[in-house]
Amino acid sequence: MQLAAVLVSLLSLITSNAFATCDDYRLDKDGGVMEDMPVLNQRNVGSCYAQVSAQVLTAKLRLSDPKKYKDVMVSPLSLALGFREYSDKNRYSSQNIPKRVNVIDGEKTYFPLNASEAFPICEYKDVESKISQLDFNFLFGNTSKALETVFASPNNETINKISYDLCTQDNPQSHNLKDIRDVLSEVIKNDSPVKFVRYLIEGECKPIEIAHGLVNVNGQHPAMSHNEVEIMNFVDKMFDARHKLPIAIDYCADFFHQGASARGRKEFYASNDTSEDSCGAHASVIVGRRTSISPKNGEKTCEYLIRNSWGTSCLGYNAEYTAKCEQGQVWVTKETLLKNILGANSLE
Repeated sequence: MQLAAVLVSLLSLITSNAFATCDDYRLDKDGGVMEDMPVLNQRNVGSCYAQVSAQVLTAKLRLSDPKKYKDVMVSPLSLALGFREYSDKNRYSSQNIPKRVNVIDGEKTYFPLNASEAFPICEYKDVESKISQLDFNFLFGNTSKALETVFASPNNETINKISYDLCTQDNPQSHNLKDIRDVLSEVIKNDSPVKFVRYLIEGECKPIEIAHGLVNVNGQHPAMSHNEVEIMNFVDKMFDARHKLPIAIDYCADFFHQGASARGRKEFYASNDTSEDSCGAHASVIVGRRTSISPKNGEKTCEYLIRNSWGTSCLGYNAEYTAKCEQGQVWVTKETLLKNILGANSLE
């Protein structure tokens, strides 16, 4: 009888401490670093990794020197393009043309963050605000097709035709024909397709100064960790320590649409090619954590506030998540994240 009582007491203690690492903490309220940072919208461009990396880097800059970086925000597009140009020689020179000219889609948050000191990055207001009214398909889809044509047949006739087509369309910087042709010729000569897209998008932007040594990435390397518990332990460790920066996560996002039926990590690892979008591979930042108590049975659940990059609308999510959406930020349970998370990291 005494043993039974001890077991009951231990079980009660374990249960009461089950959420000891789920104290409420948010970075988007009460002076947190994300409070004055807008929820971003990547629209129809696969730049989620850059949207995330830009927010984490912006948060780091603002904390490092609040006065200098108070109103500064890193441009996700500039960060993505800068990283692609930086890594072009080492990582894409042996790949086929369509792959190399796809200058924006599909990366992991760790890599651009880790390399961000090595290339110029423009401010948000110098890039996104200038192209906010334009169709991103022009900037990336049409331009990539144009580059593919030019690199497949690098002669003056092709260059002149593509330059004319790009110049006569509503491009963000209103470049003239000669400028586009000259830059395109230089890009072909130097075998750097990304440089041309950067020229079209960034124009004469103001670069952000990132001090050497400011960027130090920690956490689970998002080259697909097979241990979801370790990844979530890192996330909780950051929240337990009241880490002042958001946490970048790479994860399967199909559950946002499919709900509990989404297979998440199982689908991802079942695929023969994990680079394919087999589970809605996506990236976001976590900006909050809380303990939620069910009104039905009083059970406690640990939830994390995912700031998505699909704009401030709560439309398009599964009903379960629409009800837990706060202007583009969605509360997700730990159980769900364990089924879907692929990697997590932050800056020190």
